[in-house]
Amino acid sequence: MTQIDLQLMRVFEALNEFGLAEDTVIAFTSDHGEMLGDHDFYRKAVGYEGSARVPFMVAPAPHDTVALRGTVVDEVVELRDIMPTLLELAGVPVPETCDGKSLVRFLREVPAAVEHPAGEHPAKAHSADALEPWREWLHGEHVYFGQSLQWVTDGCVKYLWASGWGTEELFDLDADRGELHNLAPLARTCRFVGAVEGPTDPHPCQPSLR
Repeated sequence: MTQIDLQLMRVFEALNEFGLAEDTVIAFTSDHGEMLGDHDFYRKAVGYEGSARVPFMVAPAPHDTVALRGTVVDEVVELRDIMPTLLELAGVPVPETCDGKSLVRFLREVPAAVEHPAGEHPAKAHSADALEPWREWLHGEHVYFGQSLQWVTDGCVKYLWASGWGTEELFDLDADRGELHNLAPLARTCRFVGAVEGPTDPHPCQPSLR
């Protein structure tokens, strides 16, 4: 952290030296984390939090008087969101072909929790866009030693599957941020029992993530 602080200070000093500090947005992130032994992995490329969850911090330009400062937003974002975010902050139109989504809404007002479209898990959205959730889910994919590793998450729940290993995992991130308790077997059991019981059963299996 000391090294990061030192290098950021060099950036700030250079911006002040060249008179650019008032009009510059600072964005800090990382391309990936390192597993460091979590789930017996020691590198990047996997969908677990230790690899996929990285910080994304934005310091708006000092002259931006309507920007929020010192707030924390817990939303599912990805690196492709950086470009449209910086373009919108700079007043430049975002290309329609852009895959990412601008995060400027979270720099203007505090996001408010709204009901997820599926009605099962809360999804957060901008208070002015209560009818339009920020992002229902995020899909990631990476080739890892010749096989496809994929994951889907809405920030509250994460589902991972590996093509080569033939495994699937389901985690309740709210209750299990370390992803230690795989709920996929429970979900499979409930799907099987539900199919056997049939849709008319008065007491169907109710799978729960808690």
